[in-house]
Amino acid sequence: MTATEFSFELPCSEAEFNAPDSESWNRVRRKVDPRKLNFQSCFKQLLSGEPLAKEVSATEFGNYMLIQSLLIQIYFERQVSSALLSASPSLSESTIVTYAAALGAWQSCWDSAIESAPDPSSRNSPLPFNSTAMLRLAHIHLGFGLYSQCELLSRDPIVKAEVFESYQNPLPLRAPHLDQAVLHAIYALRIPVRVGIAFVARGRTGHWSVQHAISHFGCALLLTHWLENIYQLVLSDGASALREEEKRLLSMVDRLVEETHLEASLGSKSDFPGRIRRLAIAAVKLWAETCKGIQVYEIVHVVGETLSLVAESLEKQI
Repeated sequence: MTATEFSFELPCSEAEFNAPDSESWNRVRRKVDPRKLNFQSCFKQLLSGEPLAKEVSATEFGNYMLIQSLLIQIYFERQVSSALLSASPSLSESTIVTYAAALGAWQSCWDSAIESAPDPSSRNSPLPFNSTAMLRLAHIHLGFGLYSQCELLSRDPIVKAEVFESYQNPLPLRAPHLDQAVLHAIYALRIPVRVGIAFVARGRTGHWSVQHAISHFGCALLLTHWLENIYQLVLSDGASALREEEKRLLSMVDRLVEETHLEASLGSKSDFPGRIRRLAIAAVKLWAETCKGIQVYEIVHVVGETLSLVAESLEKQI
């Protein structure tokens, strides 16, 4: 179903849903805004770039439904503009501006404090963390259609690892919204790094949904291709060819990996091109490590095995 087919009110709060009796329900209702939020009106407001009013903000489940709908719409936009139907794989500038504004409007309605509390078993979980994964995916789809050739339905890690080859998903280095997409990929890696990769692998991912495995796969795919392009650019034209934003993003990845046990694997900073390639290997390894341990969903193991194969392949290229 597309977003245009939805015609209902957004879900109520968790407190209202869990009220054991009418008296408790009425008590909770007196504390919330009585106005109902219609999905269509909220969705159209976001597409116009306007955040929802704070006094009638959507619930966590409502926000999850809205970001999922935005992701689906962006995916459909990508399908329409695919190489089979269009001479250019990029979305039109107006389309990118519209959805970038919609994602920004959605994020401004979302409780930013949730993302800074990285324990998915907290009282704010798991919906806000699932919404985070959807937001990352939405920016990746908007930045570039890397998913067009992904065998996400396959359970064969070897098949899935092939999409990390540069010829499979050519990525224009200066594509519109690419910087923002890369930034969100870095943000996706930041949380497990700051919490602790081993800690996350031992049990925190059990609280997360399948969306996180898919999101991490997409983020790793995008970041790998982006770093490879940056490596090729620096190798041919030198570090001076990088834009300031590209230098900033590269520095963010570097500092993030330096916070982990893989810091020593990066080598000397004097070997700038080689260090970029080692950053890609380290990032993929870190994502792979978060998928180890006891997991609820099979796809988490599949993604972890895939990323381990990718890291091995990248190491052979050095």
